[in-house]
Amino acid sequence: MAVCLQRAAELERAIIDKMSAMEAATAFLEDLTEIESDVIAEFQNNTSGHAYELTGKTTSAGTSYLDLLRSSDVGILNNTQHYVRNDATYSNQDILYDDFIAKIESKMDEKNTFSQKTMIELQSLTAKRDQSYDMISNVLKSLNSVLVGNANNM
Repeated sequence: MAVCLQRAAELERAIIDKMSAMEAATAFLEDLTEIESDVIAEFQNNTSGHAYELTGKTTSAGTSYLDLLRSSDVGILNNTQHYVRNDATYSNQDILYDDFIAKIESKMDEKNTFSQKTMIELQSLTAKRDQSYDMISNVLKSLNSVLVGNANNM
């Protein structure tokens, strides 16, 4: 029974870790979705301008667009890029709109795949934890039956 309790506790910690990873992935996806929506809306509403400056923009969670897009986890922008441009006249500070949207969607697909994999692992861990608790319950029921039987025999 002690082994089952220890196993259940280990599985509980693993479940908590997986849940934390899911929360982080969800927050990351929300940030990327917000950035993508903002850029798409800007280009749909602004037909005269060709550049969208990412400098100074933050998500609703307070994450800087540039910091997120330049992070090693995303890597969409290099350290000099800070404009999304919709024409062919760009420099090393610019990224083309179509390339930007494609890269954002690619990262979102990666995170969705990660989330799906993590969810499957989470379901597996939960099932194993439940089995451990079922084993503990069965042992306690058996002990109870033995004790009740002994008491009745007296």
